[in-house]
Amino acid sequence: MSVQHKYRFKTEEEFIKEYGNEWRFHHTIIFNYDMDYLLGTDFIWGFIDGYECVHIPGPMGGWNIHKSFLLKKLEEPNYKPKKFIKEI
Repeated sequence: MSVQHKYRFKTEEEFIKEYGNEWRFHHTIIFNYDMDYLLGTDFIWGFIDGYECVHIPGPMGGWNIHKSFLLKKLEEPNYKPKKFIKEI
C-alpha cells in the first residue's frame, strides 16, 4: 500500500505565477537554489498543529519550509465500480 501525501511543493511555474519572475528574492520567500530538487515533489514531512513552518533535513543543517511553499494535493477518488455494465 502506498503512502498518500497531502501536500506537494509548488513548481517553479507556480511560484512565478504567484510572486513574479524574481520569486526567489520575494520578501516572504527564502527558496535556495539548492532546494530546486524539491520543486513539484511530494511533501513527505508533517506540520505540528498551530505552526506554519517545519524544519526538514538538508545540507548545512536543513531548511525551514513554510506552508506557502506547498499546495494541497487533490485526493484522487479510490473508486472501483462493483460491476461493469455493457451497452446492449
